[in-house]
Amino acid sequence: GRFSEALASLEKAKDIGTAFGSITFQGDIENRIGVIYFHAGRLPEALPHLLKAVELMQHVGDPYRHLTVLSILVSVHAAMGDLERAEQTLLEATLLLETTQNLAAKNFLTQGQVLIEMTRGNTKKARAYALEVEAFSRKYELLEFLCMALFFRAKFEPEPTAIFSEMLKIAQTQGFK
Repeated sequence: GRFSEALASLEKAKDIGTAFGSITFQGDIENRIGVIYFHAGRLPEALPHLLKAVELMQHVGDPYRHLTVLSILVSVHAAMGDLERAEQTLLEATLLLETTQNLAAKNFLTQGQVLIEMTRGNTKKARAYALEVEAFSRKYELLEFLCMALFFRAKFEPEPTAIFSEMLKIAQTQGFK
């Protein structure tokens, strides 16, 4: 809920990063701004920040950071209904993933595949990907990923009350009310 405050703080941080010339810092800030807009459902506003973050991360030389931004960009393109760009970005990210073998980053990409398949209307594949994200998230206790996976899974269940109850319990353990 406190998106406006977070955005204001990040805009100030962006100015500091620019002043110091840290490409990594600038890319991280652009990514975080894009993520906030994404979670707020303000996809058109998320897109330029994420594209800028991708551009910056290409120069950083940190495949994990680059991959993280690409994975969120996959989700934004899919959520906006631009499946062609979502799939192109997914392919780019998948090739980069082969150089890192980072399991958390793979989980990000699988989350993007859920959205791509949901946008296509392929609920069977989307549900399978959501279950994959859920299993990984439970195994490694990644609560943010788990909540997202549960949210996706709830869309496929005829009676999602138990799923929402679990999401609420997770949020409460993390201090959310």
